[in-house]
Amino acid sequence: METLRSKDRVVLEAFAEFDPAKSAGLSPAAPLTIRSLAVFTASDSQTLVYIGTGGGKIILASLGPPLTSSGSSVDSDKGVVEFLRSASVGVRLVESIHVLSEIGRVLVLSEGSVFLVDLLLLQPARKLIFLKDVTAVTRRILCAEDSSLAPLGDGMQKAEILSPGQKFFQKLGGSIRVNGIGPRISEPQRGGPSCFVGVAAAKKLVLMELLAAGSTEADSDSAGVSVRLKEIPGIDGVRAMSWLGNSIILGTSDGYTLFSISNGSNIPLFMLPESSGPPQLKCLWGSKEALLLVDNVGVVVNSAGQPVGGSLIFQYTPDSIAEMPSYVIIAKDGRMDLFRRKTGACVQSVSYAKGGVGRCIVANDDQGRGDVIVMATPYKVGHLFT
Repeated sequence: METLRSKDRVVLEAFAEFDPAKSAGLSPAAPLTIRSLAVFTASDSQTLVYIGTGGGKIILASLGPPLTSSGSSVDSDKGVVEFLRSASVGVRLVESIHVLSEIGRVLVLSEGSVFLVDLLLLQPARKLIFLKDVTAVTRRILCAEDSSLAPLGDGMQKAEILSPGQKFFQKLGGSIRVNGIGPRISEPQRGGPSCFVGVAAAKKLVLMELLAAGSTEADSDSAGVSVRLKEIPGIDGVRAMSWLGNSIILGTSDGYTLFSISNGSNIPLFMLPESSGPPQLKCLWGSKEALLLVDNVGVVVNSAGQPVGGSLIFQYTPDSIAEMPSYVIIAKDGRMDLFRRKTGACVQSVSYAKGGVGRCIVANDDQGRGDVIVMATPYKVGHLFT
């Protein structure tokens, strides 16, 4: 690893490298490709790293206190990186991973389908069969000005999660049985653990409330999660999205718009040049804002779509964006740059692989302390910074 500029301030310091394929005991004859990352601070002493691959696998690694190294772990004076287990959601690439800590689940997007799995990958993945052709997923950031409003409003439906080997059944407000199997969605207890997720799928938006269900036998067959949803038709071409309060920023090949859940309006924000790459959006959990990428310029907006502060001018169009307190991190071609939010100044640049290595990914726990940064290239090991 090489520092690019000698006068850089050291904010992040590398402390470990992790080869998920080797640690998981996978054969080198079928190279593993890293396509997505997610980080979750499980406790003060443990951070979980979820690694999505091009072949439908999710590899789970744990960062804990320093221990004696073993064959499946990498030890350093700042902690041990240990392989825990892997799970499969199919044979196609894992596009994105989202930790839903409130309900103890991980949501996975893979080739247009959405799955739920437990935090430790102990149980088989469950498919949300009512979602097809999904192109983007976002979690809702609760903003203070609309914290008292119900984001789904009226017209909610109840849906079911597909258990392995079970036929899917969906019936609004009914109790019909199909093949001897009745609906397994219990009436959720208001005030219990829940979270809101939005997806773009097949010319519509689907807004979901996922609730941790009761400890009944039927609930356990449905992955212990109840789903309420609301569909908004007529919205197509969404490739990126950020849900801020009661507004959703949508990114398409044409540009960015602000969709209001309250009144259904869809207001243009920024147009993308014809030569521009695909839209990129990053939810900034700390400030309850979103970063929109227009070529190599990052624009931060609030839940009303209004720019906040100055733009961030990057030297390149990043492959991936992450956030930590007071900073924005971007990565591409084996390089990582750290920008201060307030001034837009690049305060640290690090090279962790040679150029031309493929798409680079950078991730951390947006909702936690954010003090562990994980970076990866498609065929290279993960680099951990703190």
